[in-house]
Amino acid sequence: MDLPIASTFAQFQSNSKAVYLSVGDSSNTDLADDSIDLVVTDPPFFDNVHYSQLADFFYYWLNQTLEISSDNTTRSPKEVQDTDSDLFTAKLTSVFAESSRVLRPGGLLIFTYHHARHEGWTAMHRAIRHAGFLCFQSYPIKAEMSVSMPLRQAKSPIHLDLIVVCRRESQCQTQNSGELIFGDIVSAAKQQVDSLKRIGIRVSLGDAKVILMGRMLCEVHKMGNPEREEELLDSIERDIDTFASQVILTEGEILYERVASGPEQLTLFEKLENYLTKNR
Repeated sequence: MDLPIASTFAQFQSNSKAVYLSVGDSSNTDLADDSIDLVVTDPPFFDNVHYSQLADFFYYWLNQTLEISSDNTTRSPKEVQDTDSDLFTAKLTSVFAESSRVLRPGGLLIFTYHHARHEGWTAMHRAIRHAGFLCFQSYPIKAEMSVSMPLRQAKSPIHLDLIVVCRRESQCQTQNSGELIFGDIVSAAKQQVDSLKRIGIRVSLGDAKVILMGRMLCEVHKMGNPEREEELLDSIERDIDTFASQVILTEGEILYERVASGPEQLTLFEKLENYLTKNR
């Protein structure tokens, strides 16, 4: 594209044909209030993949040749990735709050996420709500490569991401009821699973949990009561395998398929009943 590159957002606003690219702290941008229609982002998966640590290996060798920086690491105190759930929540909240500041009325915050542990979902719930957003829709998509090492090693690998769609709480209708109908949530999750299966995407128990938690976020956020919402999210933790099994539905259905490398190439099939028995 033969377009001018703006060095500041103000410069970008003054030239409708310009492109603005910025590298910096996502919790403190130079974007104007109420100036953006859509924020699309891909936050770290809590403590799941340590991107900056992995990047340092390549950064060191590239820096020897390219002399990118005098710094010895790509790590930053402001990076959102953190093994401490409270710190992760606080840093992600600051990014989401900045997104809220720059979004126009009716604007959307959209991001992708998945996590295997309940702690990761609680942290995400808190970040969304503390920043003044509500989750109102979630869509599962195939995202992870089936040949990746973490998936090959996982007992019930997660192949799916959720596209999570949020609006400011002030622009959403909430209900005061403190109860949820879990059967309706399971039914909505199952519809999404069935849609994936119809186009040939296999769904593991881990995938079913991700889809189910997405539907849970959408439903609990309708309450407009962050404390009660978190109580309900916590209440599902002990029964998540049972609810997820209802999403997959058919006893004896293949939960996942794993192909081992090397001469002893095996295809592993497990029935839902066996999986739940082992993990009770």
